[in-house]
Amino acid sequence: MSVSADVTSRFADGPASRHEEWRATLFGHLPVGVVYQSPDGAIRDANSAAERILGLSITQMQGRTSIDPRWRAVREDHREFPGEEHPAMQVLATGEPVRGVTMGVFNPAVDDYRWILIDANPVPVGEQTWAVATFTDITDLKTSHESMTTLLESIDQHTIVSMTDVEGTITHANQAFCELSGYRRDELLGQNHRILKSGHHPPEFYTAMWDTLTSGRVWRGEVCNMRKDGSLYWVAASISPRHDMLGQIVGYVSVRTDVTAQKIAEREAESRSREDALTGLANRRHFDEQLHVMTAVAAATGEPLALAVMDVDWFKSINDESGHEAGDSVLRELADFLAHRVPRPRGLAARWGGDEFAVLIPGCDADSAQRWLADVWRDLAAIGLPDRPATASPARPDPPQAVTLSAGLAVAQGSQLRDPEDLLRTADRRLYEAKRRGRRIWVGPS
Repeated sequence: MSVSADVTSRFADGPASRHEEWRATLFGHLPVGVVYQSPDGAIRDANSAAERILGLSITQMQGRTSIDPRWRAVREDHREFPGEEHPAMQVLATGEPVRGVTMGVFNPAVDDYRWILIDANPVPVGEQTWAVATFTDITDLKTSHESMTTLLESIDQHTIVSMTDVEGTITHANQAFCELSGYRRDELLGQNHRILKSGHHPPEFYTAMWDTLTSGRVWRGEVCNMRKDGSLYWVAASISPRHDMLGQIVGYVSVRTDVTAQKIAEREAESRSREDALTGLANRRHFDEQLHVMTAVAAATGEPLALAVMDVDWFKSINDESGHEAGDSVLRELADFLAHRVPRPRGLAARWGGDEFAVLIPGCDADSAQRWLADVWRDLAAIGLPDRPATASPARPDPPQAVTLSAGLAVAQGSQLRDPEDLLRTADRRLYEAKRRGRRIWVGPS
């Protein structure tokens, strides 16, 4: 706010009562501080708001210039503010208005600094040019601003923040965003947010997100993005619409936190819950879940489903005679062998329990399944996986020189797939038939 008027009559000779009346009515009702300074820079008059803001009475201020060191004026960075650069002194030196100067002045009444925003204007008084300085106390506003700045700096250091226009074009990216994404700020600004798209989410995911945002609501969720180097990362995001004064959406602001480590831990925990700790194959729980899923899918599509259940011949002797460490090694080797021979991408190999393995092959009829088993038997014999040192025993009168398997094969299609347990029982029954016949073979549909 600024005040500019011809105040010649107010400072010319005249009745004191008229001056006091003018001062009481005009000065007393202005919410901003007003100080009049004569050409020598001395304060000649001030209103009550100025007295309150500066912590001095008019009597204490009168005659004091802006150069007086008792003001203890400072700049916003708390360096000394030279009195010669005070807006009123600049006006008196140049005759030109000075606007919007922020300074801190010491207020003895509160024993602390008050921050003021000053305008100064030239005022003609007779043949002279005086200066009128008007100022507003912005201490609370500045304190709030500094607190907000500190908060934003803290957020900027620990939170990933970006802003876009209504089309999703990036208009702001903080340092945390740049560091996480691997892009420089100049590489992000002006780019559409699609630059980070990883391909992990289906189109419906983004459609639902945009439907939420364009309706003016906040969207919250987890997003998998791609870094500049092609690696993936996860963020927990909160995206809010930004509105103009008329309530129209003009862009979006996104605040995110990096949850990549958490997602990796979750995946590892999920993987551990589905994997056999010894062999890395699917465990019994995951196998049972997939057996029911694949049975339902096959029943719905009419395609066949093959299940082979197999175990290691004379495995108890391996454990008893060579130790459990040797037995575990055999199981790991066999698991790796089967994992590389399961038809991909739909087949599943699992450690079903103990020394038993199970393999599910969707879309595989009886002939194809038996050809697959024949290939497995041939490859296993060719590898000659050692049985570890084993001595003859009553249980193994002629111990083999290489690990062998026995297996039962079941294949079902259509109405035969009503109960997955039927498929499992059939394969298990045929496994025991293979053992009864002397092991080292598989028994399948006749």
